[in-house]
Amino acid sequence: MDALQAQLQTDSDAAKELQQWRANHATLSQKVPGSQQVLLANLGYKNVISVAPDAGAKAGGLFESQWRDVLVSPQVTITQLSDHSMGPNQTVRIARLGGSIGAFDVVSRGDWTAVFPLSAVAVDGRMPGEVVIDVAAAPGASSTRPVATVLWNDTLLGAKQLKANGESEQIVARVPGYALGVTNVLKVRFQRQPVSPNCFEIPQGYPVNVLPTSFLRTSDAEPDGTFVGLLPLLAGPAQVIAPKDALDHPAESLRQIIRLSSAASISPLNAELVLADNGTAFKPTKPFLSVGVPVDGAEPLIVVKDGKSLQANHGDTTTLDLTGPQPLSAASVAQSNNQQGVIWYPLGDVALTTPGPFVLNRGNAVVLGEEGPLTWVDTSDPELSQALRLNESPMYQWRKYLSWGLPLLGGFLVLMVVLAMLARRHKKN
Repeated sequence: MDALQAQLQTDSDAAKELQQWRANHATLSQKVPGSQQVLLANLGYKNVISVAPDAGAKAGGLFESQWRDVLVSPQVTITQLSDHSMGPNQTVRIARLGGSIGAFDVVSRGDWTAVFPLSAVAVDGRMPGEVVIDVAAAPGASSTRPVATVLWNDTLLGAKQLKANGESEQIVARVPGYALGVTNVLKVRFQRQPVSPNCFEIPQGYPVNVLPTSFLRTSDAEPDGTFVGLLPLLAGPAQVIAPKDALDHPAESLRQIIRLSSAASISPLNAELVLADNGTAFKPTKPFLSVGVPVDGAEPLIVVKDGKSLQANHGDTTTLDLTGPQPLSAASVAQSNNQQGVIWYPLGDVALTTPGPFVLNRGNAVVLGEEGPLTWVDTSDPELSQALRLNESPMYQWRKYLSWGLPLLGGFLVLMVVLAMLARRHKKN
């Protein structure tokens, strides 16, 4: 743009028109953001967010936090930003996540809903652990008590029959990791038994309320070899490991890194991007997400050999060796240098980027296709673990029952002997 402007200096009218066009449609070429600045500019007919080189992490965190709604001007300077948004007891008020705090009438069924991203509650290396819902319901015409049900992404967390006397009542429920999603819908469903005191009357609704004292309590990381156990660790200080040749095709690589980082709940504020040498096994020093980089000593459950074949291993046994289907990729939980993390490998030469977001919230390995997760693998599943015990003898099934049956039988025999001795002594007396 500057070169074109210089060539038009001899034509004042053309230079003036170009200058005006740049001011209206190409502000990105006129102003470079200063240190720690974020600018809203335009290029042609598209809006563009311009971020200073030293403000990338802060900008990423700002756009995901509660503060993004205060960005009402086209230019801001981010001097400080952290993700310490929890209360003193590591809690988040549900009213801050969305949903109305007002009462509403329910005739037979009514839903209260709050929709929020996972990043709004996954901070400080913690994840949603327990939800505490305070509700109140007015008495209705029916003697049947109303029911309040708590759902998270359509997963039933808990329910309670309400006294319906207008006073506050509490429902406490654990949030399982498999219920988490990129976007989360917390729903409280109220159900009443509609009734008409007289046959000709129309059933009337009576008010219910989800109170603003409701809150979400986060939990510490509990690594257990599954994706869910890793999410809190990856939401804290973590390493995102990418190959150096990712810089040769930045747009394509960036899409992959963003999608996988989002799936692993990587925090843009806390994470560190590491560019590793191609072909060299990397030793992580923090919980990690490896994007196509070999990790020293790691033994993922699903691996890609030479970019051509997909292999699934369980101990020393190869349970799958598949060549042909492309494009696919695989992600697995792995451990290296006393650090736990996720390793992702592509299958084939075509880079695979899923069109929609997803979360690694099931099992400890997953195969990804063009539309997202295709199949999840969970070796902690008792049925799957049993199926993979190919070298066990038929006596294994009996040992499983005898392990608890023999002690029980022994205790029963001892009890019978004691009772017999007591009966004999009673006869002698």
